[in-house]
Amino acid sequence: MVSASNHNRTTSLNESNPKHGEGIENNEKAANDGLLKSGKFDPSKFISEDFLQILNEHRKNCEREGKLEQATMARKRLKELRIFEEEKRKEETYGRHRQEMESLENAHIAEIAELKNKWNNIILPQNENEAALIEMELKKK
Repeated sequence: MVSASNHNRTTSLNESNPKHGEGIENNEKAANDGLLKSGKFDPSKFISEDFLQILNEHRKNCEREGKLEQATMARKRLKELRIFEEEKRKEETYGRHRQEMESLENAHIAEIAELKNKWNNIILPQNENEAALIEMELKKK
């Protein structure tokens, strides 16, 4: 339960600064942007479908409560995270495709090498033997 003094303190903070909390959000955003740019923060480790759902619920609540700036920020962040997730999925798909392609290319190269080896070691000697036999028969005639 909130005591009267805590309630008054919260009320006086909100009254003295009608946009209380926005500075914190802006500082967090700036810190996150700095971490993203520096490469120290990897959002893929923190993004989950549950997180996106919770953020979307937060956005809806803010819209219902008339906190349009927070709702807009949440909507923007949801869009950024969905784009990030889509790019991540694309990269993973491209990575799998590259691996499959390299595997197929390596298998193809190995098959060609095997065919060349067979040609050089089996087929050519057989053809040379047949040619020599035909030549000897022709000489006999």
